[in-house]
Amino acid sequence: MDKQTLLPILLSIFREYGYEGASLSKISERTGLGKASLYHHFPNGKQQMAQEVLNHLEQWREEHIFTPLLMNTTPLSRLEGLTHSLKQVYENGHVACILAVLTLSEAHQTFLPHIQPAFKRLIQAIAQVLQDAGINENNALEQAQDTVIRIQGALILSRALQSPEPFLQLMDKLPKQLLS
Repeated sequence: MDKQTLLPILLSIFREYGYEGASLSKISERTGLGKASLYHHFPNGKQQMAQEVLNHLEQWREEHIFTPLLMNTTPLSRLEGLTHSLKQVYENGHVACILAVLTLSEAHQTFLPHIQPAFKRLIQAIAQVLQDAGINENNALEQAQDTVIRIQGALILSRALQSPEPFLQLMDKLPKQLLS
């Protein structure tokens, strides 16, 4: 099994169990690889696995979130593209945000160099769309931050209720709400 095949499996494990709960035995069981094979792919162990998952997601976000948000299309189209991509990455609200999960881990300081820029960039990209729609810079930035808070809250609520409805409802109405 190559790394590109392993990364989505590792993402799923970290989302489900968190960083501390993702033991090497659970990872080995889910991937079908022995510990020696896992260390062959990831010599620095679980921390390297999580770092590479974050790198993998960074590339995904670039292609599916940031590039579409910065395209030269209507603000509504760009925001609808964002919600479409968020539905994809969060499996319609059925899975947690790995960035949020890792902020709750004991090792969160290790991952902050990946987490902080990801959230800051998302806020800035959304704010840019709102500014392009005619909203002043301060209000756009405030609304963008509030949007990220709402998305994360909807993911938490969906997980707590074991229902994707809060997340899906937000995704359906968010683009038009931001532009109204």
